[in-house]
Amino acid sequence: MFQLVRGRHYMGARVPDDALAVMPNHYNLHSLHDCPEMFYPADLVSYAIAQGWYTPACYGDFSDFDFAAAYQLPEESFGPRNVMRQKNGLRIALNRPWSVEKEGMPFCVKADHPVDAMRMADILSSHYEGTHDCCAHFGPGLSPHDASSIRYICTGTTLESDLFVLRDDPHLTTVFSAFGRPCQLPYIPLHPLLGLPESLSPMADAPSSMANHLRSVPGSSCFADTPWWRLRGIECTADMLYSSVADDLRALLVRMLNQQLDADEHLIAKLAQYLQDGDEAAARALSLESDDNAICSALRTLEDFACAAFDTVRVDSLPTLALHPAEHERVRLTLHTDHTLIPDAMAFGVAHTNVKLSFAPLLPDALTDCGNGVYTAEFDAQKLASPLASPGRYLFILGGRCEGGKPFAGITTVEIR
Repeated sequence: MFQLVRGRHYMGARVPDDALAVMPNHYNLHSLHDCPEMFYPADLVSYAIAQGWYTPACYGDFSDFDFAAAYQLPEESFGPRNVMRQKNGLRIALNRPWSVEKEGMPFCVKADHPVDAMRMADILSSHYEGTHDCCAHFGPGLSPHDASSIRYICTGTTLESDLFVLRDDPHLTTVFSAFGRPCQLPYIPLHPLLGLPESLSPMADAPSSMANHLRSVPGSSCFADTPWWRLRGIECTADMLYSSVADDLRALLVRMLNQQLDADEHLIAKLAQYLQDGDEAAARALSLESDDNAICSALRTLEDFACAAFDTVRVDSLPTLALHPAEHERVRLTLHTDHTLIPDAMAFGVAHTNVKLSFAPLLPDALTDCGNGVYTAEFDAQKLASPLASPGRYLFILGGRCEGGKPFAGITTVEIR
């Protein structure tokens, strides 16, 4: 694992076989001898001295050199957001409390038991539940992903989460991928070195797409009725309903991962036999079929759960929204529900932006009860359009609370012109 500095300096280490490493977005390599196998440029220490970032206690003795302290701003070196992520990752991995004050923030630690896929899923989906680091939440559904004063391991900007099961033959590598936050979407087994299934809409010409990946392609981020987008819609809806559905949803995801791990072991045995026999075509065909079935089965399970557990309102389709709305332009939604809605914490925004900080809050005094379960709500059109780069059809999510504080959610698509 390498930790890179702007410019040409870096530090790296091979994690020992009997150790585990938890590395959030900060430097946590320290001395020149953290691990048996270390990698760094010859001038790593002398450059830090020349920049005034490090002064040896004894001239010519670099035993007190600390890469993280020298090459990192003090507020980042021990910034609470990253310290809490590393501390809680270690706590879950080791299954014991971790004291930053007594044990510090080492690059890696000796492990007394294997960290399996289930334990990794616990780490990557953690919001520090049950600890003093878990703070109060706000917004529709009281989601931890909106926390402004803390950064959880699973957070608002988590776009995807992956668990890699590496095997001697790279073709047999399994990537358990959650196509969003792993506390709300299942880990689905894929075998990308044997191909990507059609349900993921793989690129028709990947080399060409990669060669042009910095060029804007109109419509590339627009909603399409595919398994990936439908799963993301469930994730966004679940986030608006977090306090009501999180416990049951997490329990379902644990059961699903257990089943997928067992199924993958059986699949790998069959794929290994095909490859041993030299029949790579049969291995690819079986892998693609199995991966496609896994995605479609996971989607059906999640949609059945959502149908039974999600408290949703129906949102009428919007008229088209301008990509560049006029100043003070309003968008009016029409909602249908049996609940009594209140304006508290109501928000509406583009689903794929992930963080609800970009959502438009309800305008003042803009929720109207029209009777017979019909409401209208108005939002700032400029705020709604601010994340959008091009015209197209986009998935929008609505969230809010009913009388008594229970959260609700609604989902619709909007044509941006």
